[in-house]
Amino acid sequence: MRNMVLLLLVILLSAIVTAEQLTITSEPSGASVYVSNSLRGTTPVTIDVAKGKHGVKMTMSGYRDEVRTAVVEGDTIINVLLSSISKDRAHTSSIRVESNPQAYLYLDNVLQGMTPKVLTKLEIGKQYTIKLVKKGYVDYVVKQAPTASIVKVVANLIPIAGPKAVAPQPKVTKSIGKVKPMEATTDEIAYGTFAVSSTPSGADVYIDGQLVGQSPTTTQVTAIPSHEIKLVKNGYHPYTIFRSVDPEDTETITATLLSRQIKANTGSIYVTSAPASAAVYVDDVYHGRTPLTVKGIAAGEHRVKLALDGFKDYISSKKITMGRTLNVGTSLVRQPQTDSGTIAVTAVQREATVYVDDMLKGMTPVRVSVKAGQHTVKVAKGGFVEYSALVNVNPNRVSNVFALLKPAAAAGAKGIIDVKSVPLQAEVMIDGEAKGTAPVAASVPIGLHDVRVTKQGYGDYTTTVMVADTKTTHVWAALKKNRQ
Repeated sequence: MRNMVLLLLVILLSAIVTAEQLTITSEPSGASVYVSNSLRGTTPVTIDVAKGKHGVKMTMSGYRDEVRTAVVEGDTIINVLLSSISKDRAHTSSIRVESNPQAYLYLDNVLQGMTPKVLTKLEIGKQYTIKLVKKGYVDYVVKQAPTASIVKVVANLIPIAGPKAVAPQPKVTKSIGKVKPMEATTDEIAYGTFAVSSTPSGADVYIDGQLVGQSPTTTQVTAIPSHEIKLVKNGYHPYTIFRSVDPEDTETITATLLSRQIKANTGSIYVTSAPASAAVYVDDVYHGRTPLTVKGIAAGEHRVKLALDGFKDYISSKKITMGRTLNVGTSLVRQPQTDSGTIAVTAVQREATVYVDDMLKGMTPVRVSVKAGQHTVKVAKGGFVEYSALVNVNPNRVSNVFALLKPAAAAGAKGIIDVKSVPLQAEVMIDGEAKGTAPVAASVPIGLHDVRVTKQGYGDYTTTVMVADTKTTHVWAALKKNRQ
């Protein structure tokens, strides 16, 4: 009997030693929390769990259910901004944009990607400017206001044939039901799949800047020349890679994340705010959103900033002590209603110079407060073509500008366009010049090029690609068979 009691004590002590604390908060609070399908309380809540992966689900009346995977390797905090169902449905909708041929899509002069594309979370009743751009065709511009039903805009672009070429009037239709972003509607757009995993798992996965889930995850993407895949996990260095995928194929991406080394002369800071989800900057470096623990900060004075749309920035100097965690909490002050807004400028290339209305405003990433209205934003960096855009700024709102800088071509520099087709042996023309039958690789000058792929009995495939120095640009042409 005595041995049995001792055994039970050993098991109990072992469970206590290996248990970790998982803290779960939400905005608003009061959400029911399920961990591994077991109800554990309402937010905010702190529970003891074993190390490893745990499924976390939050439910609250009037809000969408939120599901997360918590990877617990020490005391862990999860904060979730709940999305209101009634608010989403009452005030926002979507516009689906298609074009023939495929073209670059701009919304209020900000590049959104290539058609076909669904523009989501647009304010119902607000007028948006939609612009389609393709080399060799007349720019297509239309103003469109979202409605309660999804609006569909279909554009047939007109080749530039002379000064009298005029963009056609848009064809606009309404449809009711769910539409997934980047849903394929023509056989000319080919799709593949990325399967992304990481060591450790549980990293946020971004594809072309859009969060698609946590590793491991799979997601469908268009078979365009290149996608940016980025994995982010607190306590580890970000992992970024550029990959392409063949049509109807799966590309496997496995990332080994490198831990941020925490030196002996560092401390930590635990940051909270009311309301939650404020962006946290330490010495102007972004670390995440509140509530958040930032580790590995060198001992000494540091500048801490919290930023949240609609509220004044909180800025304070804090002293970090070696081996200790400093708690910083604040109630953010709401911004008074003004006629000013904010332009937030980011770029793939960090420390690019930003000009707003031809006035120097700093280096990317940067936020600039301006009067409501239209402003010119320019982003410049040595070795790249200058980026320029017109941005409409609304009062007390943030207008985001993402500048994808294109490499400046050196004199005589060339790259490669590698063209594959389904079916095989299709004729390939680049800038109107025959290059043979697919698969074929052609050397071309740096810059934009028009690619046309044709085969008897099939519809033509056309696209415009950017060729960068010393790099190979891939084109996959899925041809649509003509009806008899």
